[in-house]
Formats: sequence, C-alpha cells, structure tokens
Amino acid sequence: MPYRFAEAPPSSRAIFGGSYTDYDSALDYVQIQTTGNATEFGEFDPWKSANGALSNDTRGVWSGGINSGQENMTYNTIQTLSNDTTFGDLNFSPNDTAGTANSSRGLFGGGGGTQYFLNCDYITIMSASNATDMGDLLAARYGCSACASSSRAIYSGGYSLRSYNSDYYTIATPSAATNFGDLTSTAGFQYCCGVSDGTKGVIGGGAAYDNSHLTELQYYTIASTGTATDYGDLLTSNGFNGSATDDGTRGLYGSTNRGGSEDRQGIDYFTIATGGTCQDFGLLAVNRSTAAIGDFIAA
Repeated sequence: MPYRFAEAPPSSRAIFGGSYTDYDSALDYVQIQTTGNATEFGEFDPWKSANGALSNDTRGVWSGGINSGQENMTYNTIQTLSNDTTFGDLNFSPNDTAGTANSSRGLFGGGGGTQYFLNCDYITIMSASNATDMGDLLAARYGCSACASSSRAIYSGGYSLRSYNSDYYTIATPSAATNFGDLTSTAGFQYCCGVSDGTKGVIGGGAAYDNSHLTELQYYTIASTGTATDYGDLLTSNGFNGSATDDGTRGLYGSTNRGGSEDRQGIDYFTIATGGTCQDFGLLAVNRSTAAIGDFIAA
C-alpha cells in the first residue's frame, strides 16, 4: 500500500473493488478519517477477481486478476467517482499479485495463475503505459502482502518457500529483491495484507498453512531490516483474499467476517502509529465473499 508522511486530511478516500464468488463489478468507497458504511459509485468493465492494487495521492491502479486479462491494468482518479480506465499491461499474468507504491512509482509483485510468480514489475503511476521489469523476488509468492515507505517496498508472506519471511526493494533502483527479515511465526501467512505510515509497515490477516484464518497484526520498521513485532489484532479475520489500505494515519482492513449475510463485508480500522486491537469501521457495499479487493486512497 502507499506511503504517507503528512497528517491525513478529512477527504482521504479508500476504494474497494473485485469479487471472487459473486462476480460483482461494483466499486465502493469510504472516507478513511470517518466511520460508516461504504458507498457504491461505479464498476469495473469487465468485472475483476483476485486483482491487486496500488496508488499515490491522485491515481489508483488495479492489476487485472481473473476474467479481465491477468496482465491488464486499469486505473481510477481517486477523487473522481467513475468507472475504471485502461492503463497498460504487466510483463506477467498473475492472480492475487500484491501492489504498493511511493508518490511516483508503483510495484506489482508475486501472484499465481499458470504458476507461482517471483516476478515484480514497476510503473510510473501518472503515466499510463506498460510496466517495466523491477527484478525478481527471492522466491515465488502467491497471495502475499506489500507495503512501502518513500524509498523501500517490502513483500511478505504468501504461498511460498519464504511464507514467513519478507523481501524488500529500493523502489528507485530496479534490481533483485533482498532479504528483509522474518514474520512473527513459522505458521505461514497467506493472503495477508499490508499498510504503512512511512515508518512502520503493518502486515495482518490472511490464513496459516493449515487454512486457519488469522487475526494478528505485526509490524516492521521499514528503514531497518529485522524480525517483525506483534502489534494487535483484527476484530475478525479477513481470511483469504482480503484487503488493506491507509492514509498514513489510519489503516483499514476490508472484507473481514461479520457473520450471516454480511459474511465478508466488514471493515476494521486502527491507528498505524500505535497499533492495538482494531475497531469496527462499517460495512462494504457489496458482500465480497472470498474476495480479492483492490484498494486505493487519497491523502
């Protein structure tokens, strides 16, 4: 997810989209510094599933995922409520790839589909065009998380030989990834999600090797390699294919389980600088059952 340094304004916005089982093309949004249910405003054309996402303060870019062409990217202007627009193509064709960005450059890395990918591509967010090879992850990662500061991007977890480890890139310098450190246990962290305030990168949710759903949050200090530290918990698990985003102050985890007809509609939030147990934000407009949800924010 993107990095943020300045205090987040009241207008900061998160956009969610993509669904695995309902094949719903709807996009919905919330204002990050308030609480409440999401509002539906537009749609993907065609619908997306198992897609990834990244953003800067102006534009969010989605990777294709299932159905829409796995290598295809589209974008939204975050403060303009409209359908998505064609951006360009990745150099590989992943489902469940992880996206993150600084203010100008975005990375899409890992994923599955025809194989488990160790590829990572980069784009210039404000210039719609095809992606460029960034360099490989240390191992293939399917369903991993990503978070970033202004200079460094961290990839963690996923179905991988390095499921409980993390790799990092220097965003401005294309090259192979470097070992960052270990997550808090060896249980495996598939489909975990990441947020960041520019100093701390927080990884949370997802599922373990035995498919049990996880609620724990943990963080890295992005500038210093090392082992992650426990940081709190989600209210309920977002299991497989959840989502997370932030405005540099508040982190949101989407598609958490609220039970019953709202099985995958929950949104949890927490303050990134302090951690702790998440609080209830509201509900997504669409029940994104086992959904892969892209997320964008404006700050």
